[in-house]
Amino acid sequence: MNKKILLVEDDEALGIAIEFSLRNEGYEVIRASSVKEAKHQFVHNTF
Repeated sequence: MNKKILLVEDDEALGIAIEFSLRNEGYEVIRASSVKEAKHQFVHNTF
């Protein structure tokens, strides 16, 4: 099972780049672009 990371980044291009790098390292990435979205993802996913 891959380790899962919640990535919170409001700059879309930077978020995509970081997500790509983390996935290449074997992580499952859930990306959020706001605090509200991050809270939702945190409640509805297991990290």
